[in-house]
Amino acid sequence: MYALHTSVRERKETVQESRRRFHMLVREHILPHVDMRRVSGWVLGQHWRRASAEQRRRFTSAFTKQLVSLLAKGFFQQNSEIKIRSIFTRGKPSNTSAQVVVEYEDEESLYEGDTFYVTYILYKNKQSKWKIYDVKVSGFSLVLLYRGKYDWQIRQYGLEETIKRLEKKIRKLTAKRK
Repeated sequence: MYALHTSVRERKETVQESRRRFHMLVREHILPHVDMRRVSGWVLGQHWRRASAEQRRRFTSAFTKQLVSLLAKGFFQQNSEIKIRSIFTRGKPSNTSAQVVVEYEDEESLYEGDTFYVTYILYKNKQSKWKIYDVKVSGFSLVLLYRGKYDWQIRQYGLEETIKRLEKKIRKLTAKRK
């Protein structure tokens, strides 16, 4: 995340000119460190086990694009300067799971010391590489947030229709970026 933050600040004008460039930076600096298959499985919960391999692939692809778009939208709407105040880790390097907590400060906030915390939940995969599988913003899990959203949609429309709706939404977002 720090690499993305630094890279974006260095190329701010370029990024603002093209959201595609920002999407590329996210794919380059963040996605290699996120296990989107695991995240997607946790988001779908019980529905993941019933999904076909093709449905799992399609959901993971569309959900990944949705998260990248959400991150881009948040970045472009944010006008104030955010700086990283501190980073600390919970868990020992010998463990197979860890949490990295990043404290951010909004330098242009009306309130002195206006900070928020982002916790990255990681596990060590079979290749001994650390991968993110959840992110908590001020204590709220993005995986659980999306699990509730998609569980409701799947119960209403079914898994296939939910995936089709997500893919349609992604096509619209992609068309807007061009």
